[in-house]
Amino acid sequence: MSDTVATVTPARPGRITEHESFLDLVDQLAYGDLTTWQRLYRTALADEAMRENIARAAQCVDPDFVAAGQVWRTLVSRMPAVAARCAEPSEPAPPHQ
Repeated sequence: MSDTVATVTPARPGRITEHESFLDLVDQLAYGDLTTWQRLYRTALADEAMRENIARAAQCVDPDFVAAGQVWRTLVSRMPAVAARCAEPSEPAPPHQ
């Protein structure tokens, strides 16, 4: 398992006091606010190891927050395609008349 963990402030206190851990990532997926999720998404979009960690962490999300886990599993499964589209140069838009 990769040591890549997002460096974002979780919505609740971390389980580990000195270093962020896999369980902190699980908490961020389940309890994170919009800002936390946006940072995680941007990080995962650029980092394959982070995508893998998110996919594993999403499986550990508390069953009461199963929807959050499903959202992240879906996002991560589509990220390689999204990242590829973002990397492709877009065609210039036609002039507006």
